[in-house]
Amino acid sequence: MTQPIEFFYNFCSSYSYLAFTQLREMDVDIALRPMKLSTVMEKVGNVPASLTCPAKGVTPERIWPFGRSGTRHA
Repeated sequence: MTQPIEFFYNFCSSYSYLAFTQLREMDVDIALRPMKLSTVMEKVGNVPASLTCPAKGVTPERIWPFGRSGTRHA
């Protein structure tokens, strides 16, 4: 019997969602392990790049203020 894949994921991460969609397509058992990435980073002494590099904290709306339609909102 094979071991299930332990999938550690963060609810806030779009990358976790994308990875999960790929895992579901595989014929394997998945053991879901939710985690809070900010807590892990704090425990190991890591600082989010969005705090040390201001450009990484810029939201897409500030980069492209026209929204999805391409027209500027008043």
